[in-house]
Amino acid sequence: MAALATVSGSTMGTRWTVRAAIGAGAEGELTRQLQAAVDRVDAQMSNWKPDSALSRFNAAPVGEWFEIEPEFAAVVALGIEMGALTGGAFDMTLGRLVGLWGFGPGG
Repeated sequence: MAALATVSGSTMGTRWTVRAAIGAGAEGELTRQLQAAVDRVDAQMSNWKPDSALSRFNAAPVGEWFEIEPEFAAVVALGIEMGALTGGAFDMTLGRLVGLWGFGPGG
């Protein structure tokens, strides 16, 4: 029988928490799977980690090609699409703004 469980972990300088109806004793496996998922996002999208896909993408010289994960490519494609759909109101190139807010790699 499923019971309501709460599992949590950490990522990107914050915490995540999930409440789910799961089988007894399944908390450990659920936590492991969820942590693996957020770790994968962090490895691709972190602006703090110099080896993340995002950091490598941002640091690459114009015209340089390198392989990226399908999830990262999907995020970039959606960002481009949202920019077009909003006439530029959405701009995924918000690095300067992130820096001003203090969330950039500089502190």
